[in-house]
Amino acid sequence: MLSVEELIEGCYDSPELFPHVLVAQSDTAAILYSSGTTGVSKGVVLTHANLISIMKLLSWSADVSASQDDVFLAFIPMFHIYGLVFFGLGLLSVGVTTILMQKFDFQAMVIAIQKYKVNTYQQCHQ
Repeated sequence: MLSVEELIEGCYDSPELFPHVLVAQSDTAAILYSSGTTGVSKGVVLTHANLISIMKLLSWSADVSASQDDVFLAFIPMFHIYGLVFFGLGLLSVGVTTILMQKFDFQAMVIAIQKYKVNTYQQCHQ
C-alpha cells in the first residue's frame, strides 16, 4: 500500500508508469447504471464535460448559498449520481466540510450531527 505522497513521489521516479494521456471533454469520465424503472437497467455515460459543468454549477451554488462554516452530512452513496456529483465532486471541490457516513443509520446520524456540529444534510423522502 502506498500513501498519496509515495505515489506522487513515484511518478517522478518512474514516469513510464504514468504515461501522459490526452483527455477530451467529450471522453467518457464515468458510466453510471440506471435502476431500470422504464425497462432494463442501462449504463449512462457521463463525459468529462458533464462533470466539469456540474462542478461549476455546484461551485457557483456553494459560493452563493453555502459558507465555509457549513458542515454537510452525506449518507447518500457515492455510487449514486447524486452522491457522486453533489458530495464527491461538488462540495469537496469547493472546500466545504463534508462528513461522510458509510450508510444511513438514524442513531449514527444523530451522533454525527452533534459531534461535528452538522448544519446541513440532504435527504430523499420515502
